[in-house]
Amino acid sequence: MSDVEPDDALARGVGLLQSSRFTEARDLLSAHCRVHPDSSYGWFLLGAASHALNELDAALTALRTACDLAPEFVQALSALAAVELARGETSDALTHYRRALELEPQNAQLWTNVGVVQGTSGDWQAALQSYDKALDCDAGFVAALMNRGVALSRLGRLEDALANNNRFAELHADSADAHYNRAEVLLALLRFDEAIAACERACALVPRHAAAHFDRALALTCLGRLGEADAAFETSRACDPHRFASLCATSGLTLSAESRLDTRALYLLRLLARNDACDWRRRAELAEQFELLMQAADRSGRPIEMPELAFSSLSMPLPRDTRRALVRSVAAGFTRRAAGRRPARVVQATHDRIRIGYVSPDFRLHAVGLLLQDLFRRHDRSRFEILAYSLAPDDRSDVRERIASGVDRLHDVADLSDDTIAQRIADDGIDVLVDLAGYTLGSRSGVFARRPAPVQVNYLGFAGSLGAEYIDYVIVDSVICPPQSDQDFTEKLVRLPATFSPVGAELPSRPARRRIEAGLPDSGFVFCCFTSNYKIDPSIFATWMEILAQVPTSCLWLAQSHGQTQQNLNREAEARGIDPRRLIFAPLETYSAYVARYGLADLFLDTRWFNAHTTAIDALRCGVPVLTLAGETLSSRLGASVLRAAGFPELITHSLDEYRLRAIELAIDGAAFAALRTKLKRTLPGSALMDTQGRTRELEAAYLEMVRRQRAGLVAEAFYVNAIPQRLNWF
Repeated sequence: MSDVEPDDALARGVGLLQSSRFTEARDLLSAHCRVHPDSSYGWFLLGAASHALNELDAALTALRTACDLAPEFVQALSALAAVELARGETSDALTHYRRALELEPQNAQLWTNVGVVQGTSGDWQAALQSYDKALDCDAGFVAALMNRGVALSRLGRLEDALANNNRFAELHADSADAHYNRAEVLLALLRFDEAIAACERACALVPRHAAAHFDRALALTCLGRLGEADAAFETSRACDPHRFASLCATSGLTLSAESRLDTRALYLLRLLARNDACDWRRRAELAEQFELLMQAADRSGRPIEMPELAFSSLSMPLPRDTRRALVRSVAAGFTRRAAGRRPARVVQATHDRIRIGYVSPDFRLHAVGLLLQDLFRRHDRSRFEILAYSLAPDDRSDVRERIASGVDRLHDVADLSDDTIAQRIADDGIDVLVDLAGYTLGSRSGVFARRPAPVQVNYLGFAGSLGAEYIDYVIVDSVICPPQSDQDFTEKLVRLPATFSPVGAELPSRPARRRIEAGLPDSGFVFCCFTSNYKIDPSIFATWMEILAQVPTSCLWLAQSHGQTQQNLNREAEARGIDPRRLIFAPLETYSAYVARYGLADLFLDTRWFNAHTTAIDALRCGVPVLTLAGETLSSRLGASVLRAAGFPELITHSLDEYRLRAIELAIDGAAFAALRTKLKRTLPGSALMDTQGRTRELEAAYLEMVRRQRAGLVAEAFYVNAIPQRLNWF
């Protein structure tokens, strides 16, 4: 460094950074800063080089030094905030950006950066305000316009998002991204022809715009132009295979790298997306499309490679044969891709304790995690060793902490391949491997298809059969799966005595809330249903509206889990002669705030084809009775299982008419309803539903019988846990 003047070194460093020669830049600038430790600009450039190399700790040290030397160095403050954001420290990132804004309050880039941090934290309203301030500084600032459209979309304000993106495209007509962003919102608004035109404009400007070709394919799919859609998807893949894979993932398409997209399946998935938001205008087409999909799969001999469809089918009234064929086709796809990939299992002496492996993406603040959080710690450690394999990152919630402390070992395998996870499980010597996710979001059926454990079980997370030869058993109860249900499962049914479901830890404290704070009327009966919107179907909603018509002073309190739900359900209510203002929508809230809602509700109305489960249990535990309608499938009998175990069979109905009349009766007979709530408060704590310790012992008995049969060389068979002979020594 002695032959290089300080200014020359900094100039060379800038040049290296601009040429993306980050390692050389870091080495040069590091040497410069050792010789000139008071060079704030040198430390700033060194921080930038380290950040570019993803050396975040080094970048943090360098940029903090730059800011200490020059507290009003706005670029350094902004760069420091960017590093904090990369480290996941959003609060610190905001602090640094706000300090920079104190120095340059008219800096549009800084306001945009603040909005990005707020959006990353999920505070889209605050992000929108920051983007607006950026545009106050510079009305045509590209990044602010682009991100403002995203924020409006996330807030469910799609028309406003479209107006924003139209302005973006007008101001920057030569920007392919501006037209692509228009297409994104037009797709969400179901304006498919316009979306196609916007995509074509983007592709005219940038012919290899993979995302625009992908969105064009989605729009063509939604219009039923499947041949054109297939060609557009292949164009997107050819433009950028990695970007194509990312777009598939963000669109909810879990496909293997070698698979072509099944446009018929995707068309059905798009119809289902509308249904998820309670837009039922094309619902009649759904059952037909499921049938056509299965016929096409039979003709082609190619499995259906979208497990999302199996999950979505749970909330649809499909014929049993169609439902069976669908899950078996999905499972066949996993079996085909796992062929020849079974992990080597080290032969080892039989361990003293049975090793149970639980696999899930939901060891976190999630409906499944909430049910399981108190189960693992209750296992008998003299007989069982409990391992958990987490398919999702640690969300740092109390639920995750309780689960982690309740198992012997928790492995975070979210970033590992199916092959690697399967080998880890085999190396761990797992005796019984339990799939707690099935075909839900974040599941990894490919791991189970590799057969890493001698006994594999479907439990709790997926309300139906997985249709897979590599899953031996499914754990249920006699209410959700009466005797005639066995034909619907490839797994052998293991029935627990009272209910299959555990119940989680104590609910969080529930501070009293006032009706006005929740947007409820001052008086009247409050029906509620806080389950996910995709479970609501036209028949149950029509029944709810009939109930409201017969109980004039009542309202219906719903969760809003999709941005377009309120608009769609308000339209449906009005069409049935009900004032939409009698529908109250609860926003997404913290778990404790959600639990506190129940203090203002009177009666929980269950959904039809896919019942509430965790939310129904939450309602009961908060003193709110649940009225359910039992159907013929597992997913439509969850409520009945919960209520039977809770000791309230009188709240299980078997037809829409019975359901409607019972709800009206409960709402207008004040004395009878008060007696019901008193009974709930008195009897629930001692009910079978709340006996998680007993449920754990039943599960253990089931696991022991499964392992006994497997070690004896016997094939899997269905059994009732309460009918297992009691043995002093199982092996």
